[in-house]
Amino acid sequence: MEWTEWRRHIDQVVKDEGRWIGLCDGWGKPIMRMPPHLNLSAPESRFAAGTLDLTVQTLMDGVVSPVVDHMVAEGLGVFDETGALIVKDNIVDMIAVVTRGFKRGYVTSYPVAQGGDLAPTSLKVHGTDLLDLLQMWVCPSVPQSWVPNQEIWLGDVVEYETPREVATMEFATVADGFTMSGPAEDTIKTLIQDSFDSVNHQNGWSATPHLVVDMTPTGNESPHVNIRVQDQMISETVFPIAQMAGVNIRVELWWPGDDPVLVRTPDRQSTVLTSWDRAIGVVKIEQIGG
Repeated sequence: MEWTEWRRHIDQVVKDEGRWIGLCDGWGKPIMRMPPHLNLSAPESRFAAGTLDLTVQTLMDGVVSPVVDHMVAEGLGVFDETGALIVKDNIVDMIAVVTRGFKRGYVTSYPVAQGGDLAPTSLKVHGTDLLDLLQMWVCPSVPQSWVPNQEIWLGDVVEYETPREVATMEFATVADGFTMSGPAEDTIKTLIQDSFDSVNHQNGWSATPHLVVDMTPTGNESPHVNIRVQDQMISETVFPIAQMAGVNIRVELWWPGDDPVLVRTPDRQSTVLTSWDRAIGVVKIEQIGG
């Protein structure tokens, strides 16, 4: 189905039943609605990736749900003596949990099919929400140097046996001069978007980013912070400061048809309301307060 058809279906299910749970591809586009769930647990915790534990019924009236064919690849394992099968340890699917005014994506791993001699009767799925991506995204100390500057270096230059494509980037070697200061909410938004831009530029992803920062201000008074940037991950650099400053950070799944998002323009001088033709992760950074 196209996005308009998916949105019509999902919005109707949410209106009628209060929640839609679906399987998406690794980019967040819906593939199918998940079969009825037997168990669902999705606790949230500030500054820690939320987890999803979902068990769905896969055998109903003698018919096996197509989710089994998608998530349980043939030949990747065998049933053990308990009737459990762990499969696809490199899975890149996503589970979307959609309620009224809320949409969260969970990157899945290690689905476990259980029961049944001929076909599994249930499937357990574990996942982590998109905030976990900030634990794997570097926060450059000199983001201006992270531009597309790859060049072919011959082996006798860098002692490689074969030519390799490399790029020059600057890194912090001392603490002085690598600190961002200002109101917590605005400074954290700028730092994270700078990090996204730098890595996207370096890898040629600028035209198709998969994470953006929502620049919409809360209007709440935000304390002054100093954030030392030392080429660690975003979570290591930002989360401790955000927690002390009372700034909340979460990542929501955005789909075509959702309201436009206020994002920074490529020249970094202004902001513009933007929509995309694909799913994207939107980082919400909000100062808590009155």
